[in-house]
Amino acid sequence: HRSFPYGVNAPWGHSWGAHILAELEQRSLFDTIPWSDEGNWYDSDPASLTLQGLSRAQLPSFRCPSEVAPKKVNWIIRDRYITSYLGNAGSDVMIDDFDHSFSMVDMSRSNGVMLVAKCWDSPPSIRIASVTDGTSTTFLLGEAKHLSTSTQGCGFCHRFYLYHPEFDT
Repeated sequence: HRSFPYGVNAPWGHSWGAHILAELEQRSLFDTIPWSDEGNWYDSDPASLTLQGLSRAQLPSFRCPSEVAPKKVNWIIRDRYITSYLGNAGSDVMIDDFDHSFSMVDMSRSNGVMLVAKCWDSPPSIRIASVTDGTSTTFLLGEAKHLSTSTQGCGFCHRFYLYHPEFDT
């Protein structure tokens, strides 16, 4: 402990929400999570079905009561529940993906707390002591405005939580 969970495991996997389930009185759901990289969003093996079930779990703690977005969407995973809250990957992020050319700051190398971990690497852990401007002035999570089209702004804010086939933080 004494550190923050990584923001999301990419390009697919678990997000920050999965790591805090036990603290939200969701221990039984937390205990079902296959933490390995087994399973995916389209197969029917037990690990895949568990991951798909995670994305359908309706947890009110992850949704603002005044959210205007639909509760469920059928994008990639049928009847997927969407969250209102996203993690802050940092103020210097230039691309919502991995930048393999290293010419831009991506979500795995930013100055934020909720970083992206590549599924083949060890997830980064940001220690509380590493937050140089203090935790009381650090923006960790925030409510994201629902945008129905990519022309309104964020075409990649798919709002996956717990499990995702494509990352957002």
